[in-house]
Amino acid sequence: MYVSREEYKHFHRRRHAVLVEALDRNMPEKATRSLDVGGGGDIGGLATIIRDRFAEDLYGVDQGEDVARGRAQGIHSEECNIDHDALPFEDGHFG
Repeated sequence: MYVSREEYKHFHRRRHAVLVEALDRNMPEKATRSLDVGGGGDIGGLATIIRDRFAEDLYGVDQGEDVARGRAQGIHSEECNIDHDALPFEDGHFG
């Protein structure tokens, strides 16, 4: 899908900029917890921005090596294939 790792990172940086702009417009106060679904182990550095500006704790669900990458970035990452598995959090955890 991507020619290089740099192209992959560039794509996600652009996507993250759009997300941060939307959060700036729509998040009047910092959330206690936030969930990132399929964040790719925070390849574009979005976790730091979300923790600094939008959520006290950032949780994530992903697959494979991206779970360990997310944990290394301080994300409470769990292995989960959302196409087949229920999210590994209690009801109301993010509410």
